[in-house]
Amino acid sequence: MDTIVSLIERIFYTKLIGSLDLYTMLATLFKYVFVIIVLYFIYLIVRMIYLDIEQMPSDSRGSGAYLHLITQQTKLPFDVQREYPLYQINTIGRDASNHIAIAYPYLSGKHASIFLKDGSYYIEDHASANGTLLNGQKVDGALPLKNKDILTFVDVEFLFMVGE
Repeated sequence: MDTIVSLIERIFYTKLIGSLDLYTMLATLFKYVFVIIVLYFIYLIVRMIYLDIEQMPSDSRGSGAYLHLITQQTKLPFDVQREYPLYQINTIGRDASNHIAIAYPYLSGKHASIFLKDGSYYIEDHASANGTLLNGQKVDGALPLKNKDILTFVDVEFLFMVGE
């Protein structure tokens, strides 16, 4: 055991250049490698934060209306966005041609629509099989929407938001 230790000491404390030995060179090298790894790790964290912020909805919508998903995305067996901006006329349903297309088998192809009329948004169910609820009440005809109304399309709940 002592021979191994003395062999290692001889290797590491061999003078290379002047008073500089192998141990000092390796220690300095590992110190800089460690600093580079830490800086790279910080870069990755900052990059992840930047990409996360970039994906957040922008404030460019101003006072525009949008639907905000209330149902937890992890509980849904299909893809759904967290927010959907609303335009003059918005159709909601399973069909890909809808403005808000949600591939959920219990939604009708053209389930409902949200439209802007005289400065206010309205929701209208298109005789869908499972219906549309506004604040827990079945939608019959076109009903006006207020800020923070809850819209339910089968098991998917959205919060109607205006400018927040």
